Amino acid sequence: MMTKRALLLFALFYVVTADAAVRDGSRDFDFHIGTWRTHVRRRVGPLTGSNEWVEMNGTTVVRKVWNGRANLVELEADGPNGHFQGLSMRLYHPESGQWSLHFANAADGDLAQPTVGQFSDGRGEFYDQEAYRGRAIFVRFVISAITLTSVHFEQAFSDDGGKTWEVNWIADDTRAAEEARNDTPGFRLSSSAFVPGATLPDRTVLDGLDCHGANASPALQWTGAPAGTKSFALILDDYEARHGDGFIHWVAYDIPAATTSLPENAGAGGRNAYNDFLRRRYDGPCPPEGPAHKYRFTIYALDLPSIDDAGTPLTWRKLRAIIKGHVLGEASLTGLRGH
Repeated sequence: MMTKRALLLFALFYVVTADAAVRDGSRDFDFHIGTWRTHVRRRVGPLTGSNEWVEMNGTTVVRKVWNGRANLVELEADGPNGHFQGLSMRLYHPESGQWSLHFANAADGDLAQPTVGQFSDGRGEFYDQEAYRGRAIFVRFVISAITLTSVHFEQAFSDDGGKTWEVNWIADDTRAAEEARNDTPGFRLSSSAFVPGATLPDRTVLDGLDCHGANASPALQWTGAPAGTKSFALILDDYEARHGDGFIHWVAYDIPAATTSLPENAGAGGRNAYNDFLRRRYDGPCPPEGPAHKYRFTIYALDLPSIDDAGTPLTWRKLRAIIKGHVLGEASLTGLRGH
C-alpha cells in the first residue's frame, strides 16, 4: 500500500488541475534532435548497496516525428559487458503539457513503464512507480545542463517512498559533427528568455509574411569580455538557410564597451546595419514549414571604439569586412524555431 508521503509525491508530479494554465511544451525536446556521442555510466546492482559501475561509449540518434510532438531515440553503446541497444519513444500530451518517456532494451524487447513529467527552467524531471525485483519503487529521470552541444541525463531509484534516491544511470551526450564554433573561452552569451538549444519564445517571431509574433528581440546578457574591448557588435543569423549561405535577421554595432546586456526589444532601436529583409532593425524568425531552423546570436568584442560607416548604412557583409582583424573575442547562443 502506498504511504501518505508516496501519495503526496505522485499528486505533486502527476496532477494537473482543471484551472491550471498548461504550458505548451511541445518543442521541449527540439534541442536533442540529431546525432550525439554518448558516454554512459551504469550502477551494477541498484538498491543493493553496490557502488560498482560499468562504463560504455556509443552513439545516440534522435529523430523528430509528428512535427516534434514525439521523437525516437536510438542508443548503441559498447562496454565491458558487450553491446547495448536501447530505444526511447517520447510522446507529448497537449492536454497536460507533459511528456511520457517509453524505454525498451533490445536484449529483452520489453517496453518499460513510462516516466511522465515536464521541463521547467531548462530542466526536465520525469517520474513513475514500477516494480523492481519484486519491490515497488519510484523512478526519477532528470535531464539537465542543456546546451547546444551537450546534455546530461540521470536516472535514480527510491524504495522508501521518495525519501532518498540512488542514482544508477548517468549519460552525457555531446553533439557529433556540430557546426564549427569559435567561442572565446570565458566569454559567454546568454538569455533570460531561453536556454541554449531551446525553442525561441513566441514574442521573438516576425510579425509579417505568414507569421504573427511580436517581433521583439530577446533579452541578452554577456560576461567575460576580453580585456581591451572598446565596443561590441551583435548579429543574429539563420546560418543554415539558403543552402548554407545564411540569412541575416539583425546586426547591431557600436554597442558601448561598458554594456553587458540588452533588454527585450532592443532591436527596435540602436545603431543597426541592414538585415536581409533590407531593414535596419531586428526582424525575427519566420521559417518555412519543416524542421526547426537554428538561429544564432553572436556577439563580437572589438578593439574599435566605433565603426566608421562613412555616413552610409552598412550591411552585415560590409561590417564583417570592417571588423576583420579587430575581433578580440566572440560568444554565441543558438535557439530553435519551427513553423
